[in-house]
Amino acid sequence: MSKTTVEDCLALSVFFLNKNGSFRNSGSGTLSWSDSFGNNDCVAYSINLSPFTSDIELHYSVTEDLNISNDIDQLFLLTTTSCFLGKRYWFICSCGKRIAVLYQPPNSNYFRCRHCHNLTYESRNLVAYKKRLGKPPTLLELEQLESNIKRRYYNGKITKKYRRFNKKATQFYLFVSAWHKDFKETLLKKELIS
Repeated sequence: MSKTTVEDCLALSVFFLNKNGSFRNSGSGTLSWSDSFGNNDCVAYSINLSPFTSDIELHYSVTEDLNISNDIDQLFLLTTTSCFLGKRYWFICSCGKRIAVLYQPPNSNYFRCRHCHNLTYESRNLVAYKKRLGKPPTLLELEQLESNIKRRYYNGKITKKYRRFNKKATQFYLFVSAWHKDFKETLLKKELIS
């Protein structure tokens, strides 16, 4: 069984909070996530910045098996490091690690670092040809790129949009070809074994 990836989890990032100005004056707010199935998750947070101890408190609800809702409050200490004439904030996980992102996997009720949840990155699970080719575009992405092309050539030169489309289409073709070759080899091995 493969590990859960960070891409499958809810993620709370220090960089996102900093970008939204939450660390300027002890901010608070709400973060929302939604998935392709229409499920929504919401986490309220409040940041307390003081000279002695800084922390972030998370408030959210988790629905259990029998539609029983549990309210969960979590507190994480914050620490800082100096960075380009300013400071960078970090979460302190319950394991003691200084981290930038907290994750809540689908099978857990709590936010923790990726080490505590034993998470991996999707790119670590890719086979060699997928690593070489990168993440392939979907057919929908290719159709959208193609629909954005107004001109293929301008003054005898290929346009940027057409070049981008060609690059993605080639990447898609190479990925499908490599997958097909891998699939045929797998079938041959199964036939030879049986």
